[in-house]
Amino acid sequence: MIEKYVNDYVEYQESEGISYERTISKYYYCINEFILAMNIKSIEDIKNLTYINIRKNWINKKKETLSAQSLNLRITAIRSFFNYLMGMRLIDDNVADKIKKFPIKNNKNEVDKEEIKKLLLTSTNEYNNNPNYITMRNRFLLHLLIETGLRNEEVRSLKINDINWSTGEFKVIGKGNKERYLAISDSLMKMYHEYLSYRNIMNTDEDHLFISRTGRHMDKNSIRYIINKLCEIAEIDCHIVPHYLRHCAATLMINSDISIEEVSQILGHSNSTITSRTYCHSVKHRAKEIVNKNNFIKEII
Repeated sequence: MIEKYVNDYVEYQESEGISYERTISKYYYCINEFILAMNIKSIEDIKNLTYINIRKNWINKKKETLSAQSLNLRITAIRSFFNYLMGMRLIDDNVADKIKKFPIKNNKNEVDKEEIKKLLLTSTNEYNNNPNYITMRNRFLLHLLIETGLRNEEVRSLKINDINWSTGEFKVIGKGNKERYLAISDSLMKMYHEYLSYRNIMNTDEDHLFISRTGRHMDKNSIRYIINKLCEIAEIDCHIVPHYLRHCAATLMINSDISIEEVSQILGHSNSTITSRTYCHSVKHRAKEIVNKNNFIKEII
């Protein structure tokens, strides 16, 4: 009985464009492992589960042989499966949401460039494989966040005519109603124009630049959902949150030799001391590289 729902889940994921080889096959393995470990025979068995049952009788028993990343994959797979069952109105809640993921030994004060590249590439691949408003929106939105470091609220507050069509310049109202002026790069301008070609044909009276599938203003959880969905497709552990993209933007700017003062203005910090204190690690780990750029020292030694 339960096998039917697992197979239906797989078919649904494939219909959503999720890669079987990269993602669904792994989830399928984890779900079947879960069913065997928890002796699941029917939907009623799932309804009677608690997150403590799952943690104690399955996840904790795998801790001796599996890494934190592999354990988290299992938690993500079951959450996804239970979300599907909820969508089909077969269960009322997702108890797996209460299972805490295991910490990954990775210093997130440092930017994982390869991880960010993978996320952005996935958004591009999703668009190329299925060009529509949503996939283009997700692609442009993520690139904009990485390039400008806009806050969640700031990017969702942008209106459709805020970014200048020709120059890419725009004004942001940040914390404390403070204004600052930003611009998108020449390389991002083409993507911006492509995005507008989709946005302008949306049948809605909503004047925000980024809107939902139904034409409504995006809520505060929308960007997190978009990131989580793309992380799932890219097989990135879903620890990336919208504010981490802001952190990435700042770190990448500093690593590109943009001054602390300029980065501070772009981010909308009240003063450069905040920027320096938050991102000084970027300079710390590049001290050798920076000092070697001093041409005067090279001339006199």
